[in-house]
Amino acid sequence: MEAYASQPTTTSIKQSYYCPFDNETRLIKVPKETGRLYTQFNPPLHSDHKVANPSKVYKFIKSKTSEPSVHRALPIYKNNNVFYKAKDIWEFDNIGVSKPPSTLEEAEVIKLKSEDGDVHNYAILRYLVCGECDKGVFGFGGFLTDFESLQGRAEVGFDLTSVNPNDLVYFFYI
Repeated sequence: MEAYASQPTTTSIKQSYYCPFDNETRLIKVPKETGRLYTQFNPPLHSDHKVANPSKVYKFIKSKTSEPSVHRALPIYKNNNVFYKAKDIWEFDNIGVSKPPSTLEEAEVIKLKSEDGDVHNYAILRYLVCGECDKGVFGFGGFLTDFESLQGRAEVGFDLTSVNPNDLVYFFYI
């Protein structure tokens, strides 16, 4: 049986997020009512149902927020990474993306739970960095998949380097 953590709500996330390295480059402005929050799902590791701390698996960095008190009101649950799903790459103000992995076998897969309770796998093809200082990682760009379809794509010679960044789904770590 899989265990799911409680989901955060979108009632208090309206704010701008800034690069914590230079404290002035705005990365994205998140609207108040989005309905686009996802939490990273991790299966239990032990019989006592403790879950892995996702931040030890993926090293995402918290960005600086325009109003920290508002950000603290967001119910972020222990042992969960929370992501905002951007409409597209153009929703960001100043973001850069990493190069894709050279082979499909090198692509990492992350499992995310949407606010409506659906759990999906995303192949991570790009990492998000500050467009000004090139530091990060503030999230990722990927595509909806499952492990079986990733293997199927590898078998037909799917080339990750040819994937257009505009065709990816982007998640920003909040």
